[in-house]
Amino acid sequence: MGLGLLLPASLAWAFTVSYDQTVRMGSEESQSKVVIRDRMFRIEQTVDTHLRVTVRNPRGIFVYYPQDSIGAQINAMDASQRQLLDHAANFPEYLRRQNARLVTEESIRELACEVYLVEDRSAGDPMKVWLWKEEHFPLRLQVISGRGKITVDLRNIQLGVSAPAALFELPIGLKLTDPDTLRAFKPRQVEVPQPVADADISG
Repeated sequence: MGLGLLLPASLAWAFTVSYDQTVRMGSEESQSKVVIRDRMFRIEQTVDTHLRVTVRNPRGIFVYYPQDSIGAQINAMDASQRQLLDHAANFPEYLRRQNARLVTEESIRELACEVYLVEDRSAGDPMKVWLWKEEHFPLRLQVISGRGKITVDLRNIQLGVSAPAALFELPIGLKLTDPDTLRAFKPRQVEVPQPVADADISG
């Protein structure tokens, strides 16, 4: 099929999707839930038992810890995720503009995919994409960077989900600091009540 079948450009601003994401680099692995609406996105990730949220809205990109009401504005996302977050509404068109080369066809979880290679270094690090043929949406991305191979796997993809604008707004009362301070910040530990031992009633 190739990239000749593209989504209409008119859909680009009425696009919503949610999915579960696993990012692997060497022995490291992280999981998150992603919701995208047009150019906005929300990523929820648990880090050391603490929820960390990343959102992009018309004001910029922000990272915050809801339970501590602290966050910071950041300049950009990691390259392994940026291409998908920026071009999710019409990923085949993005691949066409990058002169992506169709190298083979494979299946992921029994879903037929076209596998493309993006080698244009002006677009960033070389990237391999498994594009779901039925929905024209990536199921896997693989980036070869200076840090090594980064693989992003997508599951539970739901196109056209409800994604109200409020989902991408910052919570009321959030304190914004600078990125360096947030990186050094230690989320507060939530104390878990210990079970009370049975009273000694022998006497």
